[in-house]
Amino acid sequence: MKLLWYMESSWWIHEKKEQQTGPSARFAKEMEWLCTHYHKLDVMFEDI
Repeated sequence: MKLLWYMESSWWIHEKKEQQTGPSARFAKEMEWLCTHYHKLDVMFEDI
């Protein structure tokens, strides 16, 4: 998840993100969720 955030967030989180629609808007929100929970991911996914 952390690697995904590093690789993809710059493509989806930018100043024009409010103009995104459909799947790209959802993916941007998922990248924001990863950013918000970044420091908790290890604990959240420790059983996987």
